[in-house]
Amino acid sequence: MTSHGNVRVAVALLSSALLSSGGERVSLPPPSPPGWRLVWRDEFDGPGLDTTNWAREIGGDGWGNAELEFYTDRRDNMRVEAGQLIIEARREKTGGRDYTSARLKTRVAAGRAWRYGRIEARIQIPRGQGVWPAFWLLGDNCARVGWPGCGEIDIMENIGREPRTVHGTVHGPGYSGAHGVSSAHMLADRAFADDWHVFAVEWEPDAIRWYVDDSLYKTVTPRDLPGQWVFDHPFFIILNVAVGGNWPGDPDSSTVFPQAMRVDYVRVFEKASGPAGAADVWTTHGLDNVLRDARPPPDAPDAIRLTAARGETESAQIVVRVRGGCVDSVRAEPSPLRDRDGRELGANAARADWVGYVHLTRNSDRTPDAELVRRAPGDFPDPLLEDPIVELCPDSSQPVLVRVAVPGTAAAGHYQGTVALRAGATLIRAVPLTVDVVPVTLPGSPTLRVTNWFSAQAIAAQGHVEEWSEEHWNLLRAYADDMRAHGQTMFQTDLDLVLVSQAPDGDYRFDYSRFDRWVRLFRSRGLRDMELMHLGRRTEPWAWTNPFEASPRAAGVPLETFLRDLQRHLVERSWIDQAFLHIADEPVPENVESWRALSRRAHAAAPRLKRIEAIQVADLAGDLEIWVVEESVLDRWYDSTYRARQRSGRMELWLYTSWLPQGAYPNRLIDYPLLKTRLLPWVARRYDLSGFLHWGLNQWPSDVDPNKGLFAPGDDFIVYPGRHGPRSSLRWEAFRDGVEDYALFTMWLKRDPRAARAALAEVVPSFTTYPRDPGTLFAVRRRALSALASK
Repeated sequence: MTSHGNVRVAVALLSSALLSSGGERVSLPPPSPPGWRLVWRDEFDGPGLDTTNWAREIGGDGWGNAELEFYTDRRDNMRVEAGQLIIEARREKTGGRDYTSARLKTRVAAGRAWRYGRIEARIQIPRGQGVWPAFWLLGDNCARVGWPGCGEIDIMENIGREPRTVHGTVHGPGYSGAHGVSSAHMLADRAFADDWHVFAVEWEPDAIRWYVDDSLYKTVTPRDLPGQWVFDHPFFIILNVAVGGNWPGDPDSSTVFPQAMRVDYVRVFEKASGPAGAADVWTTHGLDNVLRDARPPPDAPDAIRLTAARGETESAQIVVRVRGGCVDSVRAEPSPLRDRDGRELGANAARADWVGYVHLTRNSDRTPDAELVRRAPGDFPDPLLEDPIVELCPDSSQPVLVRVAVPGTAAAGHYQGTVALRAGATLIRAVPLTVDVVPVTLPGSPTLRVTNWFSAQAIAAQGHVEEWSEEHWNLLRAYADDMRAHGQTMFQTDLDLVLVSQAPDGDYRFDYSRFDRWVRLFRSRGLRDMELMHLGRRTEPWAWTNPFEASPRAAGVPLETFLRDLQRHLVERSWIDQAFLHIADEPVPENVESWRALSRRAHAAAPRLKRIEAIQVADLAGDLEIWVVEESVLDRWYDSTYRARQRSGRMELWLYTSWLPQGAYPNRLIDYPLLKTRLLPWVARRYDLSGFLHWGLNQWPSDVDPNKGLFAPGDDFIVYPGRHGPRSSLRWEAFRDGVEDYALFTMWLKRDPRAARAALAEVVPSFTTYPRDPGTLFAVRRRALSALASK
């Protein structure tokens, strides 16, 4: 291969000397190798070492190789002068060692670690027996997993007794130290120390290639290694000159000191995706319903900046729209988020998921155009995809949701990272991601009580497992974890989990084994309250005004007998205070008296069980402890009835939605702006409601088609079935954010009720009037964080 390294260096030096029209020196970026884009460089052209890029390592413990030097931070051993970094090994006693030198590494906390790319440096190495210069990479997870599990890529090493040879090596589990996978490059007639050379690796997901002056001399792939390929995470750069050690041996009488390694530059390139402008990439907030025909607005931002409390999850979206041909194997890869002191914002705090689309053939049927995202038919964004890889094609915008979960123990501060969009090893764009963590901590448990009813049978069917098999229980655990992560506090508990039989003598036997396993599973995942499902039903299920009756139970067990034993069992298990009983769903004025009669029967049999119900009537005083009122009904009767009952303290007031209400009311339907979903907990907080209920977490039709809901797409489910548990949706994420907003405002209300209530009224003046631009909500939320962070 023809060498072009020194030609490129000459061009770079010429470029850096250009003058502007005003006579000022202009530092132009050096040209990139074909197919690569420059993403970072240090030309060492400042007055000293740029400590935002580099950190010094100090010590003299042999560094695992029986080395003889002590690394210092003294200028004698490391300095920048005349546009070069100089690392100098000296014969002098320091720290119990006979030699001194220097060792530098790039600052991982400042984002100076890279996954894949071309990494190169122009270096003139020192010479002499026992002198060991090196330019190498080390995995940024070494502190966590240890060496060699973190991986090491030696771009260039030279041992002084081999003046014409440099070595390139990889180390990993099963091939480290003397057993590293190595190769050498030899000059024919001169020593490497006689001249400058460009040493480089090109590192891709399935190959690492070594170059000297652009001459390829070695390629390593996973098939070449006797152990695991561990070169799939970020690595940082190290430059050092060691003295002595197991491999080079000790200096001898022929070795002249001092010996210096001179570095002209270090540069990092990433694979280019083609000509500039091959893709439009912009960012937007997490409540944007990004349609396939979306185009970047003129002032579209190109970075994500989030502000969050400790214990909170915040999100935003990146949108990609390619030009030209289709691009496959596109990934979105968040880097670790670190502050300026190198502290990481939790392991895997940031995640990125591609947004999928569902095709709607109709809209919610009682909603005017102004309240919709758009008219159907069409594709609407909602599910988050499990597959980390997508294909992008022209004339179609593709969003990716970026979520950052801030641990409750995180230090307040400014954290930085990136989200890299790659097609294979080709970089499309590295989107900056910053998170400002404020010194405010959300409660460990949600403040708003939340239930979304779910179907265990649908989970088994979509998971293709047998009901109540161990595989089914494992799936239930995954769904419980997801519910808890999205703010749910209560879990549906069907009464037929209690198996009933009748003995020959007529006595009833109650088997609670499945019931108990169910309760223990959900409580172990952090859902504290059980919701015992309905005792009764309408005499005809879809005759809405028909009276209620007790549902027939297995073996015809009388209602009172069953409830007395259920209460006894809950008391024995110490679960009675976390149990809530439904009587019959959604009483209306025409059948409320039959509901009251059934409720009184239940209460007489099990007086310690608190009753909860979704209702559409004005008053159930004395017969219900938790009133869960449909949103438009609450709006109609809040001032005249519910508010006074609420202030009496003798009942608890909640909110619920289903396919109704529609129009201007907030709801969580697929064709509604995501703002409406996030506002549901805001409505609850604005009106001092303590809970929210919806009937449809996962009430899927067999083909999970949202068009098959009775009256509105998305009413019957807000998560999608996945391979090993639920897949989230934009609506589910927006609702969780609203639950966290509720907790934030609850804290502010305790500190400054007047200011907090005024702020809530800005966002939710009434049930149906609110600013349609999410910017108002975001601004008020930031004000709440600021107020709580101030002492």
